[in-house]
Amino acid sequence: MAKGRKSAKFVDNYNRQWLIYRLGYKSPLEYREEYERKVA
Repeated sequence: MAKGRKSAKFVDNYNRQWLIYRLGYKSPLEYREEYERKVA
């Protein structure tokens, strides 16, 4: 059972880190504001 928890924790951490990387180390709100400035 411990292996399953480790896998779930890895997936959670990976998803969180990927999102932070994808947003350019900005919060979702900051990223959206920057996007809106670029598009406008």
